[in-house]
Amino acid sequence: MSKECVYKIKDYTYDGISYIINKIVVFIYWTYVASNVYILWIVLHYFASHLYVYYCVPKTFIGFIMSPFLIASPQCQSLRWILYNGANTISNMWVILGSWLCSIMITKYGVANDNT
Repeated sequence: MSKECVYKIKDYTYDGISYIINKIVVFIYWTYVASNVYILWIVLHYFASHLYVYYCVPKTFIGFIMSPFLIASPQCQSLRWILYNGANTISNMWVILGSWLCSIMITKYGVANDNT
């Protein structure tokens, strides 16, 4: 092999690797952008559920007696709102993800149509 051929192979290899890396970086960027809201709702739901148990329904007998009064407080109502809407958003995100994956599989592999 001549030196020119080796340099061309190196150039083609470098171009191919840089193309793949650029595609991966773009994919990671758009995945990050698309999942920010989802990750935010997961974090909010997680912390709100723990905070609700700690502040609104304490694990003592006095907490049991106080819980009817505590659940009407603004902080408990806001934590319940985060829990309810966070759970709905997370469930809806799973439906969206499943629909998107199904649409990719249908468009890529098509639907088997047996007319016999």
